[in-house]
Amino acid sequence: MKRRTRTAGGVLIVVLAIILIAGAITAGWIMTMTSEMEYVAQFSESAKRRIATENATALVRQYLLVNVLTKAEATGASGDLGGGWGSMTIPDSAVMPLATFSPSAGYNHFNPGNGGGYSQDLYSLPITMAAGGESISRRFLIKSRSSVLSGTPAAFHMPSASVSGSLSVAGQTLLWQPAGAYTMASISYATPSTPGFSLIGGNGTGIPASNFPFIPLTGSGTEGTPSIPVFDGTLNVIANTSGINSLAVMSETSAVNGRQIVTGASTSDSDGVVSDGAGKVTIDLLDPDLGNVLVEDGTDHLILKGQSSAADRTAAGNAAAVLIIVHLANTDPATNIPLEQVEFQNSNHRKLVLAIKTASGLGTVLNFPQAGPDSWRLVLTLENTPVTFQLSGASQDVIGGLQTDQAVSVQNGSLNLVSETDPKLLDRLTARDGWIEVYTP
Repeated sequence: MKRRTRTAGGVLIVVLAIILIAGAITAGWIMTMTSEMEYVAQFSESAKRRIATENATALVRQYLLVNVLTKAEATGASGDLGGGWGSMTIPDSAVMPLATFSPSAGYNHFNPGNGGGYSQDLYSLPITMAAGGESISRRFLIKSRSSVLSGTPAAFHMPSASVSGSLSVAGQTLLWQPAGAYTMASISYATPSTPGFSLIGGNGTGIPASNFPFIPLTGSGTEGTPSIPVFDGTLNVIANTSGINSLAVMSETSAVNGRQIVTGASTSDSDGVVSDGAGKVTIDLLDPDLGNVLVEDGTDHLILKGQSSAADRTAAGNAAAVLIIVHLANTDPATNIPLEQVEFQNSNHRKLVLAIKTASGLGTVLNFPQAGPDSWRLVLTLENTPVTFQLSGASQDVIGGLQTDQAVSVQNGSLNLVSETDPKLLDRLTARDGWIEVYTP
Protein backbone atom coordinates (compact mmCIF):
# COMPACT_ATOMS: atom_id res chain seq x y z
CA MET A 1 0.00 0.00 0.00
CA LYS A 2 2.81 2.39 0.78
CA ARG A 3 4.24 1.79 -2.66
CA ARG A 4 0.86 2.63 -4.25
CA THR A 5 0.63 5.82 -2.17
CA ARG A 6 4.03 6.94 -3.36
CA THR A 7 3.03 6.19 -6.95
CA ALA A 8 -0.23 8.16 -6.68
CA GLY A 9 1.58 11.02 -5.00
CA GLY A 10 4.17 11.07 -7.74
CA VAL A 11 1.47 11.16 -10.36
CA LEU A 12 -0.24 13.98 -8.54
CA ILE A 13 3.00 15.96 -8.37
CA VAL A 14 3.53 15.44 -12.10
CA VAL A 15 -0.04 16.56 -12.82
CA LEU A 16 0.38 19.62 -10.61
CA ALA A 17 3.65 20.45 -12.36
CA ILE A 18 1.95 20.15 -15.74
CA ILE A 19 -0.88 22.37 -14.53
CA LEU A 20 1.62 24.93 -13.23
CA ILE A 21 3.55 24.86 -16.48
CA ALA A 22 0.35 25.13 -18.51
CA GLY A 23 -0.80 27.99 -16.30
CA ALA A 24 2.52 29.76 -16.76
CA ILE A 25 2.32 29.25 -20.52
CA THR A 26 -1.29 30.46 -20.54
CA ALA A 27 -0.39 33.49 -18.43
CA GLY A 28 2.52 34.27 -20.74
CA TRP A 29 0.32 33.87 -23.77
CA ILE A 30 -2.27 36.18 -22.21
CA MET A 31 0.42 38.75 -21.41
CA THR A 32 1.79 38.43 -24.94
CA MET A 33 -1.65 38.83 -26.48
CA THR A 34 -2.34 41.80 -24.21
CA SER A 35 0.91 43.39 -25.27
CA GLU A 36 0.12 42.67 -28.92
CA MET A 37 -3.32 44.22 -28.51
CA GLU A 38 -1.81 47.29 -26.87
CA TYR A 39 0.78 47.50 -29.66
CA VAL A 40 -1.91 47.20 -32.33
CA ALA A 41 -3.97 49.86 -30.59
CA GLN A 42 -0.97 52.18 -30.30
CA PHE A 43 0.06 51.47 -33.87
CA SER A 44 -3.49 52.12 -35.06
CA GLU A 45 -3.60 55.40 -33.14
CA SER A 46 -0.18 56.38 -34.46
CA ALA A 47 -1.20 55.49 -38.01
CA LYS A 48 -4.38 57.52 -37.61
CA ARG A 49 -2.35 60.52 -36.41
CA ARG A 50 -0.03 60.23 -39.39
CA ILE A 51 -2.95 59.93 -41.79
CA ALA A 52 -4.73 62.82 -40.09
CA THR A 53 -1.56 64.91 -40.34
CA GLU A 54 -1.28 64.17 -44.05
CA ASN A 55 -4.99 64.90 -44.48
CA ALA A 56 -4.69 68.28 -42.77
CA THR A 57 -1.54 69.12 -44.72
CA ALA A 58 -3.25 68.20 -48.00
CA LEU A 59 -6.22 70.41 -47.09
CA VAL A 60 -3.92 73.37 -46.47
CA ARG A 61 -1.86 72.77 -49.61
CA GLN A 62 -4.96 72.51 -51.80
CA TYR A 63 -6.44 75.67 -50.32
CA LEU A 64 -3.22 77.58 -50.86
CA LEU A 65 -2.89 76.41 -54.46
CA VAL A 66 -6.45 77.45 -55.33
CA ASN A 67 -7.04 80.51 -53.16
CA VAL A 68 -3.68 82.04 -52.29
CA LEU A 69 -1.12 81.41 -55.04
CA THR A 70 -3.60 82.68 -57.65
CA LYS A 71 -4.84 85.79 -55.83
CA ALA A 72 -3.27 88.98 -54.52
CA GLU A 73 -5.33 88.76 -51.32
CA ALA A 74 -7.02 85.76 -49.75
CA THR A 75 -9.37 85.31 -46.82
CA GLY A 76 -8.67 82.65 -44.25
CA ALA A 77 -10.52 79.39 -43.93
CA SER A 78 -11.06 76.43 -41.64
CA GLY A 79 -11.91 72.83 -42.34
CA ASP A 80 -12.49 69.64 -40.39
CA LEU A 81 -12.81 66.15 -41.80
CA GLY A 82 -14.42 64.99 -38.57
CA GLY A 83 -13.69 61.97 -36.42
CA GLY A 84 -10.18 63.20 -35.62
CA TRP A 85 -9.07 62.63 -39.22
CA GLY A 86 -7.62 66.10 -39.64
CA SER A 87 -8.55 69.77 -39.40
CA MET A 88 -6.90 73.09 -40.22
CA THR A 89 -7.25 76.82 -39.66
CA ILE A 90 -5.73 79.20 -42.21
CA PRO A 91 -5.36 82.95 -41.53
CA ASP A 92 -5.94 85.76 -44.03
CA SER A 93 -3.16 86.42 -46.53
CA ALA A 94 -2.05 89.69 -48.12
CA VAL A 95 1.09 88.30 -49.76
CA MET A 96 1.60 88.90 -53.48
CA PRO A 97 2.55 85.38 -54.60
CA LEU A 98 5.35 84.61 -57.02
CA ALA A 99 6.76 88.10 -56.56
CA THR A 100 9.69 87.61 -54.22
CA PHE A 101 13.34 87.73 -55.22
CA SER A 102 14.58 86.06 -52.03
CA PRO A 103 16.59 82.94 -52.84
CA SER A 104 15.68 79.65 -51.24
CA ALA A 105 17.34 79.26 -47.84
CA GLY A 106 17.99 75.56 -48.39
CA TYR A 107 18.08 73.54 -51.55
CA ASN A 108 15.60 70.77 -52.18
CA HIS A 109 16.95 69.06 -55.28
CA PHE A 110 13.82 66.93 -55.61
CA ASN A 111 11.53 69.74 -56.67
CA PRO A 112 10.46 71.39 -59.94
CA GLY A 113 13.04 74.15 -59.45
CA ASN A 114 15.91 71.69 -59.77
CA GLY A 115 17.33 72.85 -56.43
CA GLY A 116 17.16 76.63 -56.99
CA GLY A 117 14.59 79.38 -57.23
CA TYR A 118 12.91 81.79 -54.84
CA SER A 119 11.29 81.21 -51.46
CA GLN A 120 8.45 83.19 -49.91
CA ASP A 121 6.84 82.82 -46.46
CA LEU A 122 3.08 82.91 -46.69
CA TYR A 123 2.58 83.72 -43.01
CA SER A 124 4.77 85.06 -40.22
CA LEU A 125 3.66 82.18 -37.98
CA PRO A 126 3.23 78.49 -38.79
CA ILE A 127 -0.24 77.21 -39.64
CA THR A 128 -1.88 75.23 -36.84
CA MET A 129 -3.58 71.96 -37.65
CA ALA A 130 -5.12 69.16 -35.63
CA ALA A 131 -4.46 65.47 -36.17
CA GLY A 132 -5.86 62.70 -34.00
CA GLY A 133 -6.70 65.13 -31.21
CA GLU A 134 -3.19 66.62 -31.16
CA SER A 135 -2.20 70.11 -32.28
CA ILE A 136 0.60 70.32 -34.84
CA SER A 137 2.30 73.23 -36.61
CA ARG A 138 3.71 73.40 -40.10
CA ARG A 139 5.30 76.17 -42.14
CA PHE A 140 4.13 76.50 -45.73
CA LEU A 141 6.44 78.22 -48.21
CA ILE A 142 5.83 79.35 -51.77
CA LYS A 143 8.69 78.21 -53.95
CA SER A 144 8.96 79.48 -57.52
CA ARG A 145 11.27 79.32 -60.49
CA SER A 146 11.20 79.49 -64.26
CA SER A 147 10.86 75.99 -65.68
CA VAL A 148 12.75 77.08 -68.81
CA LEU A 149 15.73 78.10 -66.67
CA SER A 150 15.72 75.00 -64.47
CA GLY A 151 16.49 72.21 -66.89
CA THR A 152 13.36 72.29 -69.06
CA PRO A 153 14.23 74.36 -72.13
CA ALA A 154 10.91 73.54 -73.83
CA ALA A 155 7.46 73.78 -72.20
CA PHE A 156 4.25 73.31 -74.18
CA HIS A 157 1.25 74.59 -72.23
CA MET A 158 -2.51 74.34 -72.50
CA PRO A 159 -4.16 74.27 -74.94
CA SER A 160 -0.90 73.29 -76.63
CA ALA A 161 -0.81 72.24 -80.22
CA SER A 162 1.81 70.68 -82.45
CA VAL A 163 5.46 70.84 -83.37
CA SER A 164 6.55 70.30 -86.96
CA GLY A 165 9.94 70.50 -88.59
CA SER A 166 13.33 69.78 -87.10
CA LEU A 167 13.35 70.71 -83.41
CA SER A 168 15.64 69.19 -80.77
CA VAL A 169 15.80 69.90 -77.05
CA ALA A 170 19.03 69.44 -75.08
CA GLY A 171 17.21 68.76 -71.82
CA GLN A 172 13.70 67.91 -70.68
CA THR A 173 10.50 68.87 -72.47
CA LEU A 174 7.31 69.53 -70.50
CA LEU A 175 4.06 68.62 -72.29
CA TRP A 176 1.05 69.88 -70.34
CA GLN A 177 -1.22 68.68 -73.14
CA PRO A 178 0.17 65.48 -74.65
CA ALA A 179 -2.56 65.09 -77.28
CA GLY A 180 -0.77 67.07 -79.96
CA ALA A 181 1.69 65.96 -82.61
CA TYR A 182 5.33 66.47 -81.66
CA THR A 183 7.82 65.69 -84.41
CA MET A 184 10.80 66.59 -82.28
CA ALA A 185 13.66 65.08 -80.30
CA SER A 186 14.38 65.56 -76.60
CA ILE A 187 16.60 63.97 -73.98
CA SER A 188 13.48 63.33 -71.85
CA TYR A 189 9.94 64.60 -71.48
CA ALA A 190 7.21 64.75 -68.85
CA THR A 191 3.43 64.78 -69.11
CA PRO A 192 0.61 65.07 -66.53
CA SER A 193 -0.31 61.45 -67.23
CA THR A 194 2.00 59.03 -68.97
CA PRO A 195 0.55 58.04 -72.35
CA GLY A 196 0.63 54.51 -73.63
CA PHE A 197 2.96 55.43 -76.46
CA SER A 198 5.96 57.64 -77.12
CA LEU A 199 5.06 61.16 -78.17
CA ILE A 200 8.51 62.45 -79.05
CA GLY A 201 11.83 60.94 -79.99
CA GLY A 202 15.34 60.88 -78.67
CA ASN A 203 18.25 60.30 -81.05
CA GLY A 204 15.80 59.42 -83.76
CA THR A 205 13.81 56.84 -81.77
CA GLY A 206 10.70 57.14 -79.63
CA ILE A 207 11.20 57.38 -75.86
CA PRO A 208 8.70 56.88 -73.03
CA ALA A 209 7.66 59.78 -70.82
CA SER A 210 9.35 60.30 -67.48
CA ASN A 211 7.44 61.19 -64.32
CA PHE A 212 5.52 64.43 -64.19
CA PRO A 213 6.79 67.21 -61.85
CA PHE A 214 6.70 66.09 -58.28
CA ILE A 215 4.00 68.36 -56.89
CA PRO A 216 1.23 70.54 -58.40
CA LEU A 217 2.40 73.77 -60.06
CA THR A 218 0.63 77.06 -60.70
CA GLY A 219 1.57 79.87 -63.01
CA SER A 220 -0.66 82.94 -62.89
CA GLY A 221 -3.66 84.57 -61.28
CA THR A 222 -7.20 83.34 -61.82
CA GLU A 223 -9.38 85.29 -64.22
CA GLY A 224 -12.87 85.10 -65.59
CA THR A 225 -16.16 84.04 -64.06
CA PRO A 226 -16.03 81.65 -62.42
CA SER A 227 -12.35 81.77 -61.57
CA ILE A 228 -10.52 78.56 -62.36
CA PRO A 229 -7.34 77.49 -60.55
CA VAL A 230 -4.50 77.76 -63.02
CA PHE A 231 -2.42 74.76 -62.11
CA ASP A 232 -3.52 72.84 -65.19
CA GLY A 233 -0.80 74.17 -67.48
CA THR A 234 -2.64 77.26 -68.73
CA LEU A 235 -0.17 79.92 -69.87
CA ASN A 236 -1.30 83.43 -68.88
CA VAL A 237 1.79 85.27 -67.72
CA ILE A 238 2.48 88.10 -70.14
CA ALA A 239 -0.25 90.60 -69.25
CA ASN A 240 -2.84 88.97 -67.01
CA THR A 241 -5.22 91.34 -65.20
CA SER A 242 -4.40 90.01 -61.73
CA GLY A 243 -0.77 91.09 -62.00
CA ILE A 244 0.34 87.79 -60.44
CA ASN A 245 3.41 86.40 -62.19
CA SER A 246 2.88 88.97 -64.94
CA LEU A 247 5.78 89.85 -67.22
CA ALA A 248 4.16 93.23 -67.85
CA VAL A 249 4.54 93.97 -64.13
CA MET A 250 8.07 92.53 -64.03
CA SER A 251 9.07 94.76 -66.94
CA GLU A 252 8.55 97.72 -64.60
CA THR A 253 9.69 96.35 -61.26
CA SER A 254 12.80 94.53 -62.52
CA ALA A 255 14.19 97.06 -64.98
CA VAL A 256 17.84 97.97 -64.45
CA ASN A 257 17.70 100.74 -67.07
CA GLY A 258 14.00 101.51 -66.78
CA ARG A 259 11.24 100.63 -69.22
CA GLN A 260 10.05 102.38 -72.34
CA ILE A 261 6.81 101.90 -74.25
CA VAL A 262 6.87 102.06 -78.03
CA THR A 263 4.41 101.59 -80.86
CA GLY A 264 5.10 101.12 -84.54
CA ALA A 265 2.51 103.76 -85.36
CA SER A 266 4.57 106.63 -83.87
CA THR A 267 8.15 107.68 -84.61
CA SER A 268 10.63 107.51 -81.73
CA ASP A 269 14.33 107.02 -81.09
CA SER A 270 15.60 106.43 -77.55
CA ASP A 271 18.17 104.22 -75.80
CA GLY A 272 18.53 101.63 -78.53
CA VAL A 273 14.84 101.53 -79.58
CA VAL A 274 13.77 103.08 -82.90
CA SER A 275 10.28 103.20 -84.41
CA ASP A 276 9.82 104.42 -87.99
CA GLY A 277 6.16 105.27 -87.48
CA ALA A 278 5.16 102.89 -90.27
CA GLY A 279 4.94 99.70 -88.23
CA LYS A 280 8.63 98.77 -87.86
CA VAL A 281 10.43 98.78 -84.49
CA THR A 282 14.17 98.13 -84.25
CA ILE A 283 15.92 97.27 -80.96
CA ASP A 284 19.71 97.29 -80.67
CA LEU A 285 20.73 94.68 -78.09
CA LEU A 286 24.27 96.06 -77.92
CA ASP A 287 23.16 99.47 -76.62
CA PRO A 288 24.32 99.66 -72.96
CA ASP A 289 21.43 101.99 -72.07
CA LEU A 290 18.78 99.60 -73.37
CA GLY A 291 16.19 98.76 -70.72
CA ASN A 292 13.02 96.73 -70.79
CA VAL A 293 10.69 97.45 -73.70
CA LEU A 294 6.92 97.17 -74.12
CA VAL A 295 5.89 97.11 -77.80
CA GLU A 296 2.21 97.85 -78.34
CA ASP A 297 -0.36 97.86 -81.17
CA GLY A 298 0.62 99.31 -84.52
CA THR A 299 3.74 97.15 -84.89
CA ASP A 300 3.93 94.62 -87.71
CA HIS A 301 7.72 94.18 -87.95
CA LEU A 302 10.16 93.86 -85.03
CA ILE A 303 13.92 93.76 -85.64
CA LEU A 304 16.29 92.60 -82.91
CA LYS A 305 19.85 93.61 -83.78
CA GLY A 306 22.39 91.18 -82.40
CA GLN A 307 26.17 91.38 -82.55
CA SER A 308 28.45 90.64 -85.49
CA SER A 309 31.87 90.50 -83.82
CA ALA A 310 33.42 88.60 -80.93
CA ALA A 311 34.19 91.86 -79.09
CA ASP A 312 30.57 93.02 -79.39
CA ARG A 313 29.25 89.64 -78.24
CA THR A 314 31.47 89.84 -75.16
CA ALA A 315 30.24 93.37 -74.41
CA ALA A 316 26.62 92.30 -74.84
CA GLY A 317 27.15 89.31 -72.58
CA ASN A 318 28.27 91.66 -69.80
CA ALA A 319 25.32 94.06 -70.25
CA ALA A 320 22.16 94.01 -68.14
CA ALA A 321 19.52 91.42 -69.00
CA VAL A 322 16.47 92.81 -70.81
CA LEU A 323 12.81 91.88 -71.18
CA ILE A 324 11.02 92.76 -74.42
CA ILE A 325 7.25 92.34 -74.47
CA VAL A 326 5.13 92.55 -77.60
CA HIS A 327 1.51 92.87 -76.48
CA LEU A 328 -0.97 93.40 -79.29
CA ALA A 329 -4.32 93.76 -77.55
CA ASN A 330 -6.44 94.96 -80.48
CA THR A 331 -9.05 92.42 -81.58
CA ASP A 332 -10.91 94.62 -84.11
CA PRO A 333 -10.40 93.04 -87.56
CA ALA A 334 -10.86 96.42 -89.24
CA THR A 335 -8.01 98.13 -87.38
CA ASN A 336 -5.88 95.23 -86.20
CA ILE A 337 -2.27 95.24 -87.41
CA PRO A 338 -0.76 91.76 -86.87
CA LEU A 339 2.85 91.16 -85.93
CA GLU A 340 3.94 89.60 -89.19
CA GLN A 341 7.64 89.11 -88.48
CA VAL A 342 10.33 89.22 -85.81
CA GLU A 343 13.79 89.38 -87.39
CA PHE A 344 16.84 88.17 -85.45
CA GLN A 345 19.92 89.73 -87.01
CA ASN A 346 23.41 88.25 -86.51
CA SER A 347 23.87 86.45 -83.16
CA ASN A 348 23.25 87.57 -79.60
CA HIS A 349 25.02 87.09 -76.27
CA ARG A 350 22.91 89.50 -74.22
CA LYS A 351 20.54 87.87 -71.75
CA LEU A 352 17.16 88.37 -73.35
CA VAL A 353 13.54 87.43 -72.67
CA LEU A 354 11.14 87.98 -75.57
CA ALA A 355 7.44 87.61 -74.76
CA ILE A 356 4.74 87.86 -77.43
CA LYS A 357 0.98 87.93 -76.79
CA THR A 358 -1.54 88.65 -79.54
CA ALA A 359 -5.25 88.94 -78.83
CA SER A 360 -6.05 88.10 -82.44
CA GLY A 361 -4.29 84.73 -82.33
CA LEU A 362 -2.65 85.36 -85.70
CA GLY A 363 0.67 83.69 -86.44
CA THR A 364 4.12 85.30 -86.50
CA VAL A 365 7.29 84.44 -88.40
CA LEU A 366 10.49 84.32 -86.35
CA ASN A 367 13.08 84.95 -89.01
CA PHE A 368 16.76 84.05 -88.57
CA PRO A 369 18.17 85.27 -91.91
CA GLN A 370 21.68 84.03 -91.18
CA ALA A 371 23.03 81.28 -88.96
CA GLY A 372 25.77 83.59 -87.69
CA PRO A 373 29.11 82.60 -86.15
CA ASP A 374 27.43 82.03 -82.81
CA SER A 375 24.04 81.28 -81.25
CA TRP A 376 21.14 83.37 -79.99
CA ARG A 377 20.79 83.80 -76.22
CA LEU A 378 17.02 83.94 -75.93
CA VAL A 379 14.11 82.91 -73.72
CA LEU A 380 10.84 82.91 -75.66
CA THR A 381 7.39 83.11 -74.06
CA LEU A 382 4.53 82.92 -76.56
CA GLU A 383 0.83 83.28 -75.71
CA ASN A 384 -1.97 82.85 -78.22
CA THR A 385 0.62 83.25 -80.97
CA PRO A 386 1.49 80.40 -83.35
CA VAL A 387 5.01 80.84 -84.71
CA THR A 388 7.10 79.68 -87.63
CA PHE A 389 10.87 79.60 -87.20
CA GLN A 390 12.21 80.57 -90.61
CA LEU A 391 15.86 79.54 -90.60
CA SER A 392 18.70 80.11 -93.05
CA GLY A 393 19.07 76.55 -94.21
CA ALA A 394 21.41 75.55 -91.39
CA SER A 395 21.28 74.66 -87.70
CA GLN A 396 20.29 77.46 -85.28
CA ASP A 397 21.04 77.22 -81.55
CA VAL A 398 18.83 79.09 -79.08
CA ILE A 399 20.35 79.20 -75.60
CA GLY A 400 17.55 79.75 -73.11
CA GLY A 401 14.35 78.04 -74.11
CA LEU A 402 10.77 78.23 -75.29
CA GLN A 403 7.37 78.11 -73.62
CA THR A 404 4.24 78.34 -75.72
CA ASP A 405 0.59 77.35 -75.86
CA GLN A 406 0.27 77.28 -79.64
CA ALA A 407 1.68 75.53 -82.71
CA VAL A 408 5.39 75.70 -83.54
CA SER A 409 6.80 75.08 -87.00
CA VAL A 410 10.47 74.97 -88.00
CA GLN A 411 11.27 75.56 -91.66
CA ASN A 412 14.42 75.47 -93.79
CA GLY A 413 16.80 74.23 -91.13
CA SER A 414 16.97 72.73 -87.65
CA LEU A 415 16.36 74.49 -84.32
CA ASN A 416 18.23 73.39 -81.21
CA LEU A 417 17.05 74.52 -77.76
CA VAL A 418 19.81 74.53 -75.14
CA SER A 419 19.55 75.38 -71.42
CA GLU A 420 20.96 78.67 -70.16
CA THR A 421 24.00 77.94 -67.99
CA ASP A 422 24.04 81.31 -66.20
CA PRO A 423 20.44 82.30 -65.33
CA LYS A 424 21.40 84.86 -62.65
CA LEU A 425 19.32 88.05 -63.03
CA LEU A 426 17.64 86.53 -66.07
CA ASP A 427 15.45 84.62 -63.59
CA ARG A 428 14.02 87.96 -62.49
CA LEU A 429 12.62 88.58 -65.97
CA THR A 430 10.96 85.24 -66.69
CA ALA A 431 7.59 83.77 -65.81
CA ARG A 432 7.69 81.29 -62.94
CA ASP A 433 6.08 78.08 -61.84
CA GLY A 434 5.00 78.13 -58.20
CA TRP A 435 4.56 75.26 -55.77
CA ILE A 436 4.12 74.67 -52.03
CA GLU A 437 6.70 73.07 -49.76
CA VAL A 438 5.93 72.09 -46.17
CA TYR A 439 8.37 72.30 -43.24
CA THR A 440 8.25 71.55 -39.53
CA PRO A 441 9.15 74.77 -37.66
